[in-house]
Amino acid sequence: MLQNWKRFATLIAIAASAASVATLVAAGTGGDPTVRIGPEIIRGRHDAVVGVDRFLGIPYAAPPVGALRWREPQPLALKAGTFDAGDYSPSCTQVMSPAFKTIFPHIPHERYSEDCLYLNVWTPAAKPPKRMPVIVWIHGGGFMAGTGSSPMNQGADLAHKGVVVVTLNYRLGPLGFLVLPQLAAESPHHVSGNYGILDQIAALKWVRAHIGAFGGDPDDVTIIGWSAGSASVNALQATPLARGLFQRAIGHSGADMNPGAGIWPVRTVAQANRYGREYMKLFGAKSLAGLRAIPAQKLADAAPKFWILENDGYVFPGEIHDIFASGRQTKVPVMAGAAANESSVLGPDQGWIHPRTPAEAAEAARLYGPPDHPNGHATDDAVLWQAREWVRLNAKSGVKNSYLWFTTLAPPAPPKPDGTPMGAYHGSELAFVFGTQHLINLPWTPAEHKVSDTLSDYWINFARTGNPNGPGLPKWPAYSGDQVMELSLTPHAIPLPRAESIRFLNAQFSRQRAKGIKAAVHASGENSSSEQIHGNDPNDRQ
Repeated sequence: MLQNWKRFATLIAIAASAASVATLVAAGTGGDPTVRIGPEIIRGRHDAVVGVDRFLGIPYAAPPVGALRWREPQPLALKAGTFDAGDYSPSCTQVMSPAFKTIFPHIPHERYSEDCLYLNVWTPAAKPPKRMPVIVWIHGGGFMAGTGSSPMNQGADLAHKGVVVVTLNYRLGPLGFLVLPQLAAESPHHVSGNYGILDQIAALKWVRAHIGAFGGDPDDVTIIGWSAGSASVNALQATPLARGLFQRAIGHSGADMNPGAGIWPVRTVAQANRYGREYMKLFGAKSLAGLRAIPAQKLADAAPKFWILENDGYVFPGEIHDIFASGRQTKVPVMAGAAANESSVLGPDQGWIHPRTPAEAAEAARLYGPPDHPNGHATDDAVLWQAREWVRLNAKSGVKNSYLWFTTLAPPAPPKPDGTPMGAYHGSELAFVFGTQHLINLPWTPAEHKVSDTLSDYWINFARTGNPNGPGLPKWPAYSGDQVMELSLTPHAIPLPRAESIRFLNAQFSRQRAKGIKAAVHASGENSSSEQIHGNDPNDRQ
């Protein structure tokens, strides 16, 4: 799997309370754009090439350091004076093994800090009379790495089309998702973990309070994410804590519709507490004070894997799939999808599935190849299944504006080491959607630039109206009868691809949900938390 991530890295490395008085004010010194939020003036920079103003590294919560490590994000008091928003903030502390540094070499200046709760805003320099739709981007990275400052997802090119774009950082790894009974005892809600999700909610609250100062409409917010960021969007739709903070949701290649399906086997608070205690033992810490005294980078580098904890009783009142299945999610329009060749990056691991009988094992081998020589379709199909289940359940709950896509767009990327094409890999559509091909030095064709314009129009139309369709665009049908929009050089509607495999995964995942952790991931179940901490190389985990 690590080699797959390195191939993906090669592609990315080519890329170079006062809310009521928030108002837009005149340009500042030297022509820099300024925005007033209560007593504070935020000074950004103007990009004359695309006609966009950018405001980078704006704090949205108090630094989560010292006694605030492993606590809910705290409000940040506004201060009189001018804040210079001319450069990105450090990214959140994250695993810094050579492998992960290879995966994310595009993080600007390689600056990392535990003080990292900042966001960035791009807005058209020429403000229309009406407030504009807002797009909030949540980055991926397996909840272990990543940044809101990636060049591939910078917001200038989308903002040029008449929207306000926000990207953000959130706490990662153990700093963002550690669960311990001692931490729950400190919490006013008697829970721990999911701090990274709470950070995202705090950022959305900041957007609701202040984005009007940048020309955005706080009642017209679309959240978009990729990979773990897409899983975050799925989770934000499930948690009641984010209700009213967004009106639409888009997910690229990630969801939490089946936590036992190969990503994260810890499904109960008791299991997460055991996992957290085993992690604490790695440092010989005897107390929270001792654990908080350990440097953040050391905590991050020792972490094998952390993820969202569902059914914690506060952020999530149940497992996310169950919340959607019972229609308890925030009912907003959704677009979600997957790429045809997810395994080119994520690897061909068949840990997504757990055949129970010889007949199931034979069917799995027929679809996905033998376990010692997988063909990659288990990964490809599992990611598609997650997106389809998200859209299907959203539509079933009565949200007609639910849309599913399947991308076969294959950027002109270097091939795999064996010489075969990367194909439409995990995240391959992002440069098309964000219009950032000009920042990625690949031999893009005129047809690829044209379809980039089409895809960004679909996404912006959805952000404006909850419907991606618009004049001059190929018709994108709402989800019904497993109709899928194929994102290709000529986008068009198709029947659900690999339907036979999707039916097989339906049966597999339904059984896993019914049986829970014991049936789904016996080898790494609740009695194996020590193995999870000390076992596999963390660089080989998605």
